[in-house]
Amino acid sequence: KEQSDPTLPAINFLTTFVNGDSSPYAPYFAMIPKEDSGDCTTSDFFSEEELALLACPPVVAETHERRERMQRTWDQLETEGRRGS
Repeated sequence: KEQSDPTLPAINFLTTFVNGDSSPYAPYFAMIPKEDSGDCTTSDFFSEEELALLACPPVVAETHERRERMQRTWDQLETEGRRGS
């Protein structure tokens, strides 16, 4: 059964991604759009100012909840020493 919370897989992806060229997945990561490209159009990549421009409180609230969940998981992994560097 798949997890409904994508936070841990996202953290695992990000810790692998930051290894850059030393990662065996580097060729795949090179194909991911950069954060300033027009292809990153989910609210997860929006600044607070851009979120405010949405004028859609449910989307803003959901985005904040995802960010907070991601931060809590990141902090927990860091505390446990399981986060890559």
